[in-house]
Amino acid sequence: MSVIVARRQAVANVVVGVAAAMQIGLVPLLVIGASRNVDLAIDSNSVGGIVLAVAYTLVGWIIIRRQPQNPLGWVFLGVGFFESLSVFTAAYAADAYAIGQMESHLVLFPELTRSIEASLTGPKRSHLEPLPHV
Repeated sequence: MSVIVARRQAVANVVVGVAAAMQIGLVPLLVIGASRNVDLAIDSNSVGGIVLAVAYTLVGWIIIRRQPQNPLGWVFLGVGFFESLSVFTAAYAADAYAIGQMESHLVLFPELTRSIEASLTGPKRSHLEPLPHV
């Protein structure tokens, strides 16, 4: 096994490990969401997304373990990783929104979350109120 092949497989193992951590971390988020009556529709951010994330990650990892130079394995692994990220962040955001308190233990960085929310929402305006001229 060459050094390049070993490095590619090591990178693939790290990506699979992070994706697996997100998929495992999703379980408590779904339990918290269910206990708080968070609407969990069966869409790309719940059951279907979890199945896609696990399937694509595993298929990509299997291809890369056998043929690290195969670009299709990296595509599968990338899709699986980003689907895992999408599902995890959607569940995290839904739970944080359902709790409604930024001081909750669920929100990792409450100050950062508040500043992002303030920058995105801005001051409340009526849709009939004209914007000020600069």
